Amino acid sequence: MPSHPKRLVTDGYLPELLVLGVKPIGSTQWDLENKVIQDQVDGIETTGERSLETIVQLKPDLIITWVSDEAILQQYEKIAPTLAIPYSSTGDIYETMRLLGDALDKKDEGEKWIKQIRSHS
Repeated sequence: MPSHPKRLVTDGYLPELLVLGVKPIGSTQWDLENKVIQDQVDGIETTGERSLETIVQLKPDLIITWVSDEAILQQYEKIAPTLAIPYSSTGDIYETMRLLGDALDKKDEGEKWIKQIRSHS
Protein backbone atom coordinates (compact mmCIF):
# COMPACT_ATOMS: atom_id res chain seq x y z
CA MET A 1 0.00 0.00 0.00
CA PRO A 2 1.43 3.40 -0.94
CA SER A 3 2.07 5.60 2.12
CA HIS A 4 1.79 8.83 0.11
CA PRO A 5 -0.95 8.15 -2.44
CA LYS A 6 -1.37 10.86 -5.05
CA ARG A 7 -4.59 9.51 -6.55
CA LEU A 8 -6.91 8.26 -3.83
CA VAL A 9 -10.53 7.17 -4.25
CA THR A 10 -12.86 6.59 -1.29
CA ASP A 11 -16.37 5.25 -0.90
CA GLY A 12 -17.09 6.17 2.66
CA TYR A 13 -14.46 8.24 4.43
CA LEU A 14 -14.46 11.56 2.60
CA PRO A 15 -15.01 13.85 5.63
CA GLU A 16 -12.38 11.99 7.65
CA LEU A 17 -9.84 12.23 4.82
CA LEU A 18 -10.46 15.95 4.39
CA VAL A 19 -9.87 16.45 8.13
CA LEU A 20 -6.49 14.74 7.68
CA GLY A 21 -5.64 17.10 4.82
CA VAL A 22 -6.02 14.40 2.17
CA LYS A 23 -8.16 15.36 -0.83
CA PRO A 24 -9.24 12.30 -2.82
CA ILE A 25 -9.65 12.45 -6.59
CA GLY A 26 -12.92 10.51 -6.36
CA SER A 27 -15.72 9.80 -3.90
CA THR A 28 -19.32 8.62 -3.91
CA GLN A 29 -22.07 11.05 -4.83
CA TRP A 30 -23.53 10.45 -1.37
CA ASP A 31 -20.39 11.72 0.38
CA LEU A 32 -19.99 14.62 -2.05
CA GLU A 33 -23.47 15.84 -1.12
CA ASN A 34 -22.57 16.09 2.59
CA LYS A 35 -23.56 19.67 3.48
CA VAL A 36 -20.85 20.00 6.14
CA ILE A 37 -18.00 19.65 3.63
CA GLN A 38 -19.42 21.53 0.62
CA ASP A 39 -16.66 24.13 0.78
CA GLN A 40 -14.01 21.39 0.39
CA VAL A 41 -15.27 19.12 -2.40
CA ASP A 42 -14.37 21.15 -5.51
CA GLY A 43 -12.35 19.06 -7.91
CA ILE A 44 -13.35 15.69 -6.43
CA GLU A 45 -14.93 13.50 -9.11
CA THR A 46 -18.08 11.55 -8.34
CA THR A 47 -17.90 7.78 -8.58
CA GLY A 48 -21.69 7.64 -8.37
CA GLU A 49 -22.53 4.81 -6.06
CA ARG A 50 -19.32 2.82 -6.47
CA SER A 51 -19.09 2.76 -10.27
CA LEU A 52 -16.15 0.47 -11.04
CA GLU A 53 -15.88 1.91 -14.54
CA THR A 54 -15.50 5.45 -13.16
CA ILE A 55 -13.01 4.31 -10.52
CA VAL A 56 -10.90 2.61 -13.22
CA GLN A 57 -10.95 5.81 -15.31
CA LEU A 58 -9.65 7.83 -12.32
CA LYS A 59 -6.56 5.56 -12.15
CA PRO A 60 -6.25 5.58 -8.34
CA ASP A 61 -3.11 4.43 -6.59
CA LEU A 62 -5.16 3.67 -3.45
CA ILE A 63 -8.81 2.94 -2.68
CA ILE A 64 -10.16 3.40 0.85
CA THR A 65 -13.47 1.70 1.52
CA TRP A 66 -15.92 1.01 4.32
CA VAL A 67 -17.22 -2.20 2.70
CA SER A 68 -16.44 -5.69 3.95
CA ASP A 69 -18.02 -7.57 1.01
CA GLU A 70 -15.29 -9.83 -0.39
CA ALA A 71 -16.62 -9.63 -3.96
CA ILE A 72 -16.41 -5.81 -3.94
CA LEU A 73 -12.99 -5.85 -2.28
CA GLN A 74 -11.68 -8.24 -4.95
CA GLN A 75 -12.96 -5.89 -7.67
CA TYR A 76 -11.27 -2.92 -5.98
CA GLU A 77 -8.00 -4.82 -5.57
CA LYS A 78 -7.91 -5.41 -9.34
CA ILE A 79 -7.95 -1.61 -9.78
CA ALA A 80 -5.58 -0.49 -7.00
CA PRO A 81 -4.31 -1.41 -3.53
CA THR A 82 -7.30 -1.22 -1.19
CA LEU A 83 -7.59 -0.30 2.48
CA ALA A 84 -10.82 -1.67 3.91
CA ILE A 85 -12.02 -0.29 7.23
CA PRO A 86 -15.56 -1.65 7.49
CA TYR A 87 -17.98 0.59 9.34
CA SER A 88 -18.40 -0.56 12.93
CA SER A 89 -15.14 -2.53 12.74
CA THR A 90 -13.43 0.11 14.84
CA GLY A 91 -14.44 1.02 18.35
CA ASP A 92 -15.14 4.68 17.58
CA ILE A 93 -14.29 7.65 15.36
CA TYR A 94 -11.01 8.16 17.21
CA GLU A 95 -9.80 4.68 16.30
CA THR A 96 -10.94 5.20 12.70
CA MET A 97 -9.01 8.48 12.49
CA ARG A 98 -5.91 6.82 13.94
CA LEU A 99 -6.12 3.98 11.39
CA LEU A 100 -6.49 6.42 8.51
CA GLY A 101 -3.77 8.69 9.91
CA ASP A 102 -1.36 5.77 10.26
CA ALA A 103 -2.11 4.42 6.79
CA LEU A 104 -1.66 7.80 5.09
CA ASP A 105 1.28 9.07 7.12
CA LYS A 106 -0.99 11.69 8.69
CA LYS A 107 -0.67 10.55 12.29
CA ASP A 108 -0.05 14.06 13.65
CA GLU A 109 -3.08 15.49 11.85
CA GLY A 110 -5.27 12.70 13.23
CA GLU A 111 -4.07 13.20 16.79
CA LYS A 112 -4.53 16.97 16.52
CA TRP A 113 -8.15 16.48 15.40
CA ILE A 114 -8.82 13.97 18.19
CA LYS A 115 -7.39 16.39 20.76
CA GLN A 116 -9.58 19.23 19.41
CA ILE A 117 -12.73 17.11 19.47
CA ARG A 118 -12.07 15.82 22.98
CA SER A 119 -11.41 19.33 24.30
CA HIS A 120 -14.88 20.37 23.06
CA SER A 121 -16.75 17.48 24.70
